[in-house]
Amino acid sequence: MKVRPTSSKSYYEVKDISDGVYAGTRDNFANDIIKLIKKYDTKLRPSPHIKWAITFSIPTQIKNSFVIGIRYKKQDNTFTEDHIMFQKGRNIRVFSKNELEKLLPEYKGSHKGEPDFIEYADKEAIISFE
Repeated sequence: MKVRPTSSKSYYEVKDISDGVYAGTRDNFANDIIKLIKKYDTKLRPSPHIKWAITFSIPTQIKNSFVIGIRYKKQDNTFTEDHIMFQKGRNIRVFSKNELEKLLPEYKGSHKGEPDFIEYADKEAIISFE
């Protein structure tokens, strides 16, 4: 797990996006999430993985938190996902492989299942994300 310095605003910025997503009033949340991740200088996997989609979920085991997933399509056409947790009063935490499952068992195999919301980022946003 990597911890990224953050401001007290990061959780509230994700909450603003979340409120719009769940209310059905926010379009292109994937692009908004990518901008937010870039704002806090969070580095994710480099190529050759293809950034395939952005997932968004709310853990049931940790209150006042959001988990953003960056889902990748690997060269063998299987998927993997890195998770970023935004939690009220905490630094941003980036999880890879099964690290999130240790903290939140409800996420076991989550890269294979359907998230609460999934959206595909604009090609330009994904390219500029690398």
